[in-house]
Amino acid sequence: MISQTLGKYEIQGEIGEGGMGKVYKAWHPVLGKAVAIKVPQPEKCNDREFVEAFVREARLAARLDHPNIVKISDVDEHNGIPYIVMEYVPGLDLRKMIQEFGWLPPEKVCTLFDQIAEALDYAHAQGIIHCDVKPSNVLVDTDGRVKLVDFGIARARARVKRSQEEPKRSVGSPWYMSPEHVQGKELDGYSDIYSLGIVLYQMLTGKVPFERGSSREIKEAHLTQLPPPPSKKRPGLPRGVDSVVLRALAKEPEKRYASASQMARDLRAALFPTSRWPLVLLAVAIIVLVLLVISYFLPSCNSSLPISMLVHMRTPSATVLEAAHPTLTAIIRVLTLTPTMSVTRVRTAFATAAQATQTTVAKATQTAVLQATQTAIAKQTSTAAAKATSTAIAMHTATAQAAVVQPTSTRTPSPYKYPAPPLSTPAKDATFTGYVTMEFSWQPVAPQLAADEYYALVITFLHRDGHRYPYLQATTKSTRWQGQLNPFLYDSDVLADRGLGWQHGWYVVVMRNPGMNDKGQITGSAVSPRSEERLFTWKLEAGAPAPGPRPTPTRTPKI
Repeated sequence: MISQTLGKYEIQGEIGEGGMGKVYKAWHPVLGKAVAIKVPQPEKCNDREFVEAFVREARLAARLDHPNIVKISDVDEHNGIPYIVMEYVPGLDLRKMIQEFGWLPPEKVCTLFDQIAEALDYAHAQGIIHCDVKPSNVLVDTDGRVKLVDFGIARARARVKRSQEEPKRSVGSPWYMSPEHVQGKELDGYSDIYSLGIVLYQMLTGKVPFERGSSREIKEAHLTQLPPPPSKKRPGLPRGVDSVVLRALAKEPEKRYASASQMARDLRAALFPTSRWPLVLLAVAIIVLVLLVISYFLPSCNSSLPISMLVHMRTPSATVLEAAHPTLTAIIRVLTLTPTMSVTRVRTAFATAAQATQTTVAKATQTAVLQATQTAIAKQTSTAAAKATSTAIAMHTATAQAAVVQPTSTRTPSPYKYPAPPLSTPAKDATFTGYVTMEFSWQPVAPQLAADEYYALVITFLHRDGHRYPYLQATTKSTRWQGQLNPFLYDSDVLADRGLGWQHGWYVVVMRNPGMNDKGQITGSAVSPRSEERLFTWKLEAGAPAPGPRPTPTRTPKI
């Protein structure tokens, strides 16, 4: 038990306790607001190696700035007790919510899961792995907003265990540990995806897939047993949900989802499959209207098509329309719609049908004119009358040909949603000296980006192997980033002479779900062209310690 004060903070009471430490509600007397303070277990406070790792990882997590991640405002030590100060979130954690309600309704699951996925993807894009994703680390405030806590703390603890030569002893909650976590291997984003799959399993069924037995038996189950599908524990769940959960719980990391956002999209599609019948019925109504208009304005046609011949439904995968009229064959052949056709294909079909309609109408008119010409010439006995008729019909043919609307060429639309972000600062050929805080800024491309869209700040560097590589330094909703460049960008071989600098570059691109995989490659899809690339020089001060060499990155094309 700690005293009533911890540094400048006034302790008001205990909020909760876990294997890592205790969390207290405290009062910030200067700012006049409540905060949460996390303190390690007493026996860990005398372990200097653990304390150093605890503080180092907390400072790393303090760099995270996302609406679904609890903000860390202070990391300090008082009378030998390290502590982390974070924002206080009134409400429940997900564990208590599941205990109170059992399994959660589908809409609630999607609402909460979308926010958890956004927080995890953002952290992974910053190079930070949670390592302890579980319901008790998911807070839900009184407005229903998710706040993910304990980023990096479990990783600090695991590093200490490995440094104390206990590789077989894995640390964490056994119900949510990935197979590679159980084996004591180095963890990456795929491990968080596995733990997130367990959390989703519990949200859907109220239970974890492996819940019986000792801690050792549960860990063994993660390595050797296949989890039962969620629909077996909660009958009535769509089969698509089973596919989403079981893919996240694959034993091999590379078979899991590459990002939490992709998993969230598949989950929503499985729980709420979108019906395309309204779109199909609307398309059928428009086609029928177009065909009636065409039949009305084509006097050369033999007959009009009745509605019963135009609209004909056989099976969901069969052709929607059939017709026997020769002038409409091309249109019906183009407009073959099914209930699973996407909006893009429907639009393409309508555009093709419009061109086919123009061509078909023109051909029908010309054919009718030529037939009338032959009939008139055969019936006329007078040469003058025949010539007059032929001249009139020729003029009619020329008029009909001139009336044919030629399809105009259209310029290929841009594949991007936004223009390239204009860069502001630093200017071209700027110079930075020492391990300093750098600031990069650019102009916005839109008043507001979509929820899954971010500005991606990419730093390019010339490696000692002679190739230039891109590195995703940061993703943000803002048009400004300030901080120190990632230590991977220090290269002891290149910067062996402390008086020399090295030329880097930077550019910005708007991306959907940006991130980096375990091979060092930038992932996500660009929704804008990349900006210009500005070069800058980075010099290290004389006498600065040389960082260790970084591994050769995997070559990846620039965005």
